[in-house]
Amino acid sequence: MLQVNRENFAKKIKLTLTEGCVIYTVLITVLYIIGYLFDRDGMWIPRFRTMWVVLGVSFVIAAAERILDGGKTGPVRIILNFAVCLIGYIVIFVVGGGYIDNGAAVLISLFIFIILYVAANVLRFAMAGKLHRRQSAEEDYTPAFKK
Repeated sequence: MLQVNRENFAKKIKLTLTEGCVIYTVLITVLYIIGYLFDRDGMWIPRFRTMWVVLGVSFVIAAAERILDGGKTGPVRIILNFAVCLIGYIVIFVVGGGYIDNGAAVLISLFIFIILYVAANVLRFAMAGKLHRRQSAEEDYTPAFKK
């Protein structure tokens, strides 16, 4: 039978909810900025339904991040994370948000989603690599002169 560590499970749920809320805040802010700067007919300004859809997508993305937690992050985990995020985006945002009827808007939004996903993960892995190099440099250091 599958044994679940309740403390670890509760921490992962709390982390997922927290990350989902952060992702939601960033996405809604970006949508409002795009709507303010570029949109004259009000298509990109989030409405009530859009806010709920973005919240759902944010929680799917945050839940997909648990795939990359712990252990070594390899190409299989990255591809699986991308697939879960993309499927969640298509099902919740495109289909659930009612944007499926406008093919051009669907393609543009998918293109923007993929670019943002790639940019966020390049930034994440660059920062993680820098942190890993810094930690390994500190561990290897032995002082030449002891006081």
